[in-house]
Amino acid sequence: MKKINKYLGLGLLAGLFVMTSCEEDYINHKPANLKPMISNAGPTSFNLAEGEAATIDIAISSPIALTGFVIFRPTSGNAALSDYQIGNGSKIDYSDGTDTYHTGGPEGYVMEIPPYSETLSIPIEAIFDILPEGNETVTFEMQPYNNRELLVENGGAVTYTLNITNSISDDLDITMSWDGTFTDADGEEHDLCDIDFDMELYDSSFTVIGTAYTGCPENFYIPAGALPDGDYYLLAQFYAMYGATFQSAMNFPVELTVTKVGQVQEVIDLSTMWNSTIGGYDEGNPDWFKMYVLNISGTTYTLTDADTSEILFQGKVANFLQNFKPKTK
Repeated sequence: MKKINKYLGLGLLAGLFVMTSCEEDYINHKPANLKPMISNAGPTSFNLAEGEAATIDIAISSPIALTGFVIFRPTSGNAALSDYQIGNGSKIDYSDGTDTYHTGGPEGYVMEIPPYSETLSIPIEAIFDILPEGNETVTFEMQPYNNRELLVENGGAVTYTLNITNSISDDLDITMSWDGTFTDADGEEHDLCDIDFDMELYDSSFTVIGTAYTGCPENFYIPAGALPDGDYYLLAQFYAMYGATFQSAMNFPVELTVTKVGQVQEVIDLSTMWNSTIGGYDEGNPDWFKMYVLNISGTTYTLTDADTSEILFQGKVANFLQNFKPKTK
């Protein structure tokens, strides 16, 4: 009988411990009528050019010792989540399956409210990109996150509007990209960033003035006026596969994108230029690079195919190619 009582007593103690532990997890959560209220304390409309930032200012009615959360959810407009950022950038984006905070709701940005906060300025930024595009707008709401620690005024939502003005410049951006994946001979999937493509830029004397060897994508960003007027030689290169194997032969989806920032963009398709069968320079492919002539005249940029155009510089390009060897990487 003593043994029975002994184990029964332990069971009761264990049950009490479990109940106490569960209760401690939630003991600090207040009922809804006692939860602090978040109210807006600044502008609700923002006009920002790409690259500019402002703050969403809020006030908390009674500070608490726990971390709270709010979520900013877009309700209308043509700006995507990638066009702006709120807070530290923690976002739920159902277009790519991301739901970091497991809210199970529409896309948006989640922001932490630190313990003991009475006021908070939350950064909002219009993201600068090089794309030629029109002005954009988005309307979004600040709502409670999971309604556990904090409430939001106006019945649970404060509405904000962000108007984004497209930023333009006379800078030139040249990007070489090869997005995608491949399956190796063992059936394992790899990122195409394992395959090495590069860019080099030469002046009219065939002296290298820029290299892009380590990125994926590779990029040259040339501020307006950074280079004197004249002709330059841009080489898009397939350097090496570094022993990668392929379950099926494939053409590499290489694109060269040339952009006058915010104004004009041209995408050059090089997907038929290189493949996994022949490889690149390191595999002995004689056609491992493609050359372009870049002419700069003030803020006007002209890119010409050195292989097919019948222009004055064709002969000089041919003489250069005859003795061209890659730089040591």
